[in-house]
Amino acid sequence: FKTLTAEAELTLNPEFLSFSSSKPGPEEIEVFLKNLVKSGVITETDRYILLASLVYKHSLIEIAKKVNLSYESVRQKKSRGVRKIRRWL
Repeated sequence: FKTLTAEAELTLNPEFLSFSSSKPGPEEIEVFLKNLVKSGVITETDRYILLASLVYKHSLIEIAKKVNLSYESVRQKKSRGVRKIRRWL
């Protein structure tokens, strides 16, 4: 289990946190989340759940079926993923 030590592990390039507009598009968010996975802030499953639910507006029930987890597990992973990102920022 990785802890939130991404600040020490990741050397940020200026484009890591910069978006082309105040409301980034799905592609920019996907790149941002992939970078967070690479840095160990979130898991690949967290990335998929956050992207599907927040960007593409899929229901947590749909996502749970797709990733073969319970609704409750998906709900918790989404909540914890958002919390991890907030702490990291």
